[in-house]
Parts: sequence; structure tokens; C-alpha cells
Amino acid sequence: MRQLEILIAVSLVSAVLFTIGTILFLEKCLMMIDSIIYNFTWNRKFAFSLQKDLTSPLLIVGAGLVEYFTVFLTELINQKTTA
Repeated sequence: MRQLEILIAVSLVSAVLFTIGTILFLEKCLMMIDSIIYNFTWNRKFAFSLQKDLTSPLLIVGAGLVEYFTVFLTELINQKTTA
């Protein structure tokens, strides 16, 4: 049963990321795609080094908040370089 839950969760996450990646690619936001892909993994690792608990929902919340900040900064850099 646990393997089925993991499979469903991974399938949902991959479908969402595929959809977001496709939209960003079509809008020519390649810099944004790179920042999202690379930073989410590192943000989870950083949150785990602080929390030390793999079952904590703070891992996803922390990674999501830092990812939101990263996207904000990336957009700020894009606006300044194109203006």
C-alpha cells in the first residue's frame, strides 16, 4: 500500500512539473526553468539539514518558500536586463 501512495505522489508531482515546464518553455522563460529545477532539490537538502526529519512537512514548505523567492529574484534580474 505504501508503494502505491509513493507512486501516486510521484506521478502527480511529475505531471505538475511537466505542465509548468511546458508553459514556461512556451513563454521562453528558460532561465526560470533552470532556477526551478536546480534549486528545488538543493532547497530540500538544505531544509533537511536543518530539520533532520524526512517525514516533516516543513521540508516541502521550506523548499517552496525559498523557491518562490528564487523565482521572484530571477524575474527581477530578467526585468532589469531587458529594460
